[in-house]
Amino acid sequence: MILTVTPSPTIDISVEVDHLERDHKLPAQLSTFQPGGGGVNVSRVLHRLDVATAAIVAVGGTPGDVVTSRLVEAGVDVVPVPIAASTRWVELLHERATGAEYRLVTSTPTLTTDEWHAIVAAVEARAADATFIVLSGGIPPSLPPDFVHEVARVSSAAGVPFVVDTSGPSLAAAVETGPHLVKPSRNELAALMGVAPDELDHEAAARQLVERGARTVVVSLGPEGAFVASDGVAAHITTPPIDMVSTVGAGDTMLAGLLVGLTEGRSVLEAARHGVAHGSATCLTPGGEPAEAAEVARLEAAQVVLTS
Repeated sequence: MILTVTPSPTIDISVEVDHLERDHKLPAQLSTFQPGGGGVNVSRVLHRLDVATAAIVAVGGTPGDVVTSRLVEAGVDVVPVPIAASTRWVELLHERATGAEYRLVTSTPTLTTDEWHAIVAAVEARAADATFIVLSGGIPPSLPPDFVHEVARVSSAAGVPFVVDTSGPSLAAAVETGPHLVKPSRNELAALMGVAPDELDHEAAARQLVERGARTVVVSLGPEGAFVASDGVAAHITTPPIDMVSTVGAGDTMLAGLLVGLTEGRSVLEAARHGVAHGSATCLTPGGEPAEAAEVARLEAAQVVLTS
């Protein structure tokens, strides 16, 4: 069972309009209304792929109730951790005329010390059954580095590989724990290195994270694929051109596909290829909708791997 941890889940509302026009009521089509946030998205994809998963989510208010109920309806094993603050909403607006996407995000909830301790306790209660523990998504600024360190401690004590997909100070804190795998985006890695994205040498930065203790680093590079660095592995996975519909959920789907590959016993590089194919295939669907298995297979077969 792959255990995901999402300290700040969302309710994602995806809306489409023909074109935006100021000061007018515009006819819109509701495309999707679903729970979201890093670990939630990973668990939803894993569940659709028939991989056992459980999702620990910090939820509050009516939006939090919706996150829990929607996950239950989808058949995902959910472990809600109540918080006083309200779970956030994300509105995804797609303009058909231009293909532009707009994302409106409400503020991240503030968690108390007792609340984040309760998340750690929930992880500890399910750790013995886990094959991976995945901390994914934005982590509220109210949470100290100790939160990440404690989740890593629980993973280590249970002998379960710790996987991290987050950003900012939480990513830095995660690298300190020697995680099994981290999956930063180009922008997240640049911020960690203290440089602008266009100045980042992602290969050198990924290798540096391995030297600092991360066992494997997979840098997602958007349309350029991904770079994988591990002991004895340094490779760039390129992807074929696609007619992109939406990038929503692509990074989380990529991580889910990667975890599926590892669960199947694939090498790190082959698992990363599987993950990149899943992420690319999701970009062919609106609002983070499920990727088609045939597209995943087609895109994986068309990849080129360049070792360095």
